[in-house]
Amino acid sequence: MSKLVLCWLIAMTVFTPVYAAETSGVEIDESRVTVVTDHDVIAPGQSFYMAVQWAMEPGWHVYWKNPGDSGESLQIDLDPRTAFMAGEIIWATPKAVATGPIINYGYEGRALFPVLITASEDSVPGETLTLSGSAYALVCAEICIPRTVPFSLSLRVGEPQIDNRWQNNIERTLKKVPPPSAAKASAYLDDGALFVDVADMELADGVIEDAYIFPDEPSFISPSDAQQITLGPQGLRARLVPGYKTENGVESEIPFILAFTQDGEYKGVHLTAKPGPPLDVGLAVIPSASTIAGGEISLLIAVLFALLGGVILNLMPCVFPVISIKILSFAKSGAMSAAQIRAKGWAYAGGVFATFAILVAILIVIKSTGQLIGWGFQFQNPAIPAVLALLMFMIGLSLLGVFDISGPWQNTGQDLTARRGLGGSFATGALAVVVATPCTAPFMAGAIGYALAAPMMSMIAVFAALALGFALPFLILCYVPKLLQSLPKPGPWMKTFQEILAFPMFATAIYLAWVVSQQTGANGAAKVLIAMLLAGFGIWLLRRTHIAFKALAILALIVAVALPFTLETDAAIGTLSADAGYEKLVWSPQKVAELRAEGRAVFVDFTAAWCVTCKVNERGALADKDVAAAFNATNTAFLVADWTNRDDVIAAELKLYGRAGVPLYLYFPPLAAGEAHDPAGAQILPQVLFSGKVIEILQGG
Repeated sequence: MSKLVLCWLIAMTVFTPVYAAETSGVEIDESRVTVVTDHDVIAPGQSFYMAVQWAMEPGWHVYWKNPGDSGESLQIDLDPRTAFMAGEIIWATPKAVATGPIINYGYEGRALFPVLITASEDSVPGETLTLSGSAYALVCAEICIPRTVPFSLSLRVGEPQIDNRWQNNIERTLKKVPPPSAAKASAYLDDGALFVDVADMELADGVIEDAYIFPDEPSFISPSDAQQITLGPQGLRARLVPGYKTENGVESEIPFILAFTQDGEYKGVHLTAKPGPPLDVGLAVIPSASTIAGGEISLLIAVLFALLGGVILNLMPCVFPVISIKILSFAKSGAMSAAQIRAKGWAYAGGVFATFAILVAILIVIKSTGQLIGWGFQFQNPAIPAVLALLMFMIGLSLLGVFDISGPWQNTGQDLTARRGLGGSFATGALAVVVATPCTAPFMAGAIGYALAAPMMSMIAVFAALALGFALPFLILCYVPKLLQSLPKPGPWMKTFQEILAFPMFATAIYLAWVVSQQTGANGAAKVLIAMLLAGFGIWLLRRTHIAFKALAILALIVAVALPFTLETDAAIGTLSADAGYEKLVWSPQKVAELRAEGRAVFVDFTAAWCVTCKVNERGALADKDVAAAFNATNTAFLVADWTNRDDVIAAELKLYGRAGVPLYLYFPPLAAGEAHDPAGAQILPQVLFSGKVIEILQGG
């Protein structure tokens, strides 16, 4: 028996690996860090792999060599006194990690970071060497914690002996390292956007999905902005927002990883984009954002379009409730002098110009950050339609005579409806602009698209023309006595008309509450309704005389106003519009290309829940039975691009067609044999749709 035990001990000594070259895992609050090697015994001068394994709790991440929008890359440092030389960290393909609006490049879960280590040639067999140093990482979730983990491993010198436990893990990580590709890649700037073309798809046999670009170095692109990557027959084209190194042009090579999913496996390849012209990837070159419907628009034309669009904007349904209040105030002005009437008209125009100035200032600031922005952008924040719903509800109550508050409240409620003070006219003009932004009138789309792509002074000129056009009808009314005289004379009818105007206000409030529900879900809409309830309760309490009631009223009103600012968008929400007798699909640039490759025509509806013009078209021309029959008969695919909440890919597509807001309707005819898909080659339909025009286009007219 003793001989058997002795033989067993000898066998274990010979065949069992020695695991001395591994640190015991260091436990930190959110991480467990282990340092390992793929050998336990090494020869003098031998190269082997050491690796740091960083295992994190769910929700935490560490950073790639380019951390993205923020952060700090993981570092491994050897003690210079050791008898080893270390190479660079070998990085597996990273992933885009979102933290709020910030996009970082890094790793979640369990990540392994190998480093090639070379032992000294002077090592003597039989001795034990110490491999020591430290590993540093910034570990982040909602907060970031810097972690430094020292390590010390003992390695015997002698006949090389592999540590089978860790060699396989390290080899699996090395297989995830993006291999270099011989594919051609170029980078160039066009109309403020950075394009990267890859012209040889041998880098990925078969179909690839979810392509994403990770530059090796920071500041070549803006990490937190959306990447629009389109696959073509001979390659792909990526549209990116440039960083400060490329915002004035591409002056140096851009090494990057192209990551993608293929056959369910996440992988990447390493390429270098050289400064140069577009490559032939089977896609059209993206045109300038100032290209509208196939022609260039000048500043003069843009200003003229803006002026006409501003005038027409007064007739759009979203503006009617506020405009009708202004008309009522003119009807009540029979006893006023011509000078007083003109002063009110200019006060109204002042409110229009001041509000447009604020919008333009916000647009300029956001544009300077490189973000894509459009007309009606503020309605993508659910707090804005929620506050407006509350305001419309309160104005409606005021029009019904439920309350009439003066003093510190004089620019709200009744003053917005018809008071003779100039402050009321100014506030009406401001409110009219705010509620007008979900609408896009004819001529406006091209003008605003030009403005948002133009230099600052041109942008200001276009929006100034838009403001002038919007205020012009009331200024003319103030200066043409005959027009004022054609209005009905003041009398008892005005009280009835004023009360009738309350109901469009309530209808607008209901619509805006529905918009909030499309952005935040039922809970968000409930908050809006609760805010209305509290506002009504507070107004009722203010009519009480006791100080306690007034204090409670103020508290109710404060909570009512605060509730909209607690709303958050829900990215999971976003349904296609109601069934119109034909199938509706979710839009993406890739989906358009796929459907056209199948030989189908494609109709794209760029819409938003807060866009009144969009909803009128959806309930009108696009819901027509003959239009539905034409879609089905021609096998035309109907794709919906929902811009209710912010979506940079949709914003980029709007910019591609010289637009800055919705609605936008595009028609792509079927591809001819051998024809490549051109993402910029669609026919643009009018913003106000008529069923006959839609049918004509679908039938190839």
